[in-house]
Amino acid sequence: MNGLGWKLNRLRAMGAAEIAWRLRQAAQAQWERRGLRLARPTAPQGECGRPWLAELPRDFDVAVYRAAAERVLAGRFEDSFGRA
Repeated sequence: MNGLGWKLNRLRAMGAAEIAWRLRQAAQAQWERRGLRLARPTAPQGECGRPWLAELPRDFDVAVYRAAAERVLAGRFEDSFGRA
């Protein structure tokens, strides 16, 4: 069965609600590709919780974390998390 025949059979099997949902999804995908109707972050509203840390630590050896990240990217998870 060719692509068009499959699509026609699939359309016949769908209900009106599913067709509407799929059309809406396709339209939204087109809008997003064109940069329209993208999600925009909003300003936080209400109270925020307490921070986990009073001050972020800045005096640590970045090379240790960079090396662990490189091992993870290379697929060597056991070496990265202290397990052999």
